[in-house]
Amino acid sequence: MTRNLNLGPEEALRYHVIEIVADDVNSLLKRLSEMALIRMTSEAGTSVWRLVPRDEVGHYNYLEVYTFEDITESEVIDYTPGLRIALLQVLFNPMVSMLMLTFGFLFLLFGLQSPGYGSEIIGLLLLILALMSLQVIGIEPTIALLFTLGFALTVAELKTHIGLLGVAGAFCIILGSFLLFPSPQWLLAPEISMRIRNTLLGVSIAAFGAFAFLIYKVAQTQRMRVKTGFEALEGCRGVAVTPLKPYGEVRVEGEFWRARAEEGEIEEGSEIIVVGREGLLLIVRPFKSSGD
Repeated sequence: MTRNLNLGPEEALRYHVIEIVADDVNSLLKRLSEMALIRMTSEAGTSVWRLVPRDEVGHYNYLEVYTFEDITESEVIDYTPGLRIALLQVLFNPMVSMLMLTFGFLFLLFGLQSPGYGSEIIGLLLLILALMSLQVIGIEPTIALLFTLGFALTVAELKTHIGLLGVAGAFCIILGSFLLFPSPQWLLAPEISMRIRNTLLGVSIAAFGAFAFLIYKVAQTQRMRVKTGFEALEGCRGVAVTPLKPYGEVRVEGEFWRARAEEGEIEEGSEIIVVGREGLLLIVRPFKSSGD
């Protein structure tokens, strides 16, 4: 290499860096139909390929020749990059790389200072992706780290039953699956690669949903007010063990309590309902059904 040039289309054509300039696919195919691809021996004795006008093929001492006469009638198939390519395009964006590195450190520091909120997991995941994006580590080691982290968090979830660890683990496995399949280094048919990826994704998404539901139920349980002692007895029905004049004993939920009649007296054996308390003393009144 002697010079590093930044060439536009016309300049590249003039310097023979490219052979054709076209505005769209149809124009390219039309121009290509007038060309031929030949393999010839260069002055250095090496085999080279050249794209030349079809009517000038006879001027060359070629070894092989390919023409494109019917290429304009060929079907044009649009290629749409898959989710893996789209994800890699986002991750390898320089701005995204620096943001992941910065926020990864911040989340990790916050998680170490205030553990229990999952910030350390988010920070570690962002740092792994940032190192891959900055090409400090390759894609394959990143995939291995994601799967290792995912399975470790899943095992930790089975031991702790927190819920958040399971969701984070399933997310790591899903992300690793997107980066892993399909991989050009795997000698597998495309349909087999897709089947493996879809199976792995299906299992991971199912685990993600199960752990998310677990987190919801745990949070719902934590929001419920814990009722113990009297709070669990308020509104419960029981039986007067002794006459209440107005003090006596009652049995509620299989337990014996000192009680006071709210009004008047209550006979022994009468059905009562708890309406209040005074310290460890229950306030009760006779229970009357709707038919009474």
